[in-house]
Formats: sequence, structure tokens, C-alpha cells
Amino acid sequence: MRLIHLSNCRTQVVAAIAASLLPVAALAQAGADAGFRNLPAPKVTIYPGDVITAAMLSERLFSQGLASAVFDAPSALVGKVA
Repeated sequence: MRLIHLSNCRTQVVAAIAASLLPVAALAQAGADAGFRNLPAPKVTIYPGDVITAAMLSERLFSQGLASAVFDAPSALVGKVA
């Protein structure tokens, strides 16, 4: 009887892990459908009052669906005060 209990427990654990991965797969698929684009991102910590320089920024890929109102070029940020 104990073997049946352990087997049932393993099945429940596997089912729980599989269920927790479904949202991750859905987000990955949504990102693949929407496409990606390069956007400026901080390379270092930028504190309030710092003047943003090109050396502080790098470009990273972001999902097209997640990026709505954003700066799309580093030159738009360089010289701004954080």
C-alpha cells in the first residue's frame, strides 16, 4: 500500500511541475510571435542626478509586445539627467 502512495505522490509532483511550466512556455511563445527589437538598457547603476553617457548604456533585445512607450535609441538618452 505504501508503494502506491509514493507512486501517486510522484505523479502529483510531476503534474505540478508541468503545470508551473505552462505559463513560461506561453510567455515564450508570445514573445516569439511578437518579435524582438534592440532597445537601450543600463549597463551600470544610474543614480538620480547622474548625467547619462553612452558608456552607461548598452543595447538588449526586448520583446516587441513588452516594449510600448520606450526610448528606442541610446542617443535619445545621452545627456539626460536621471
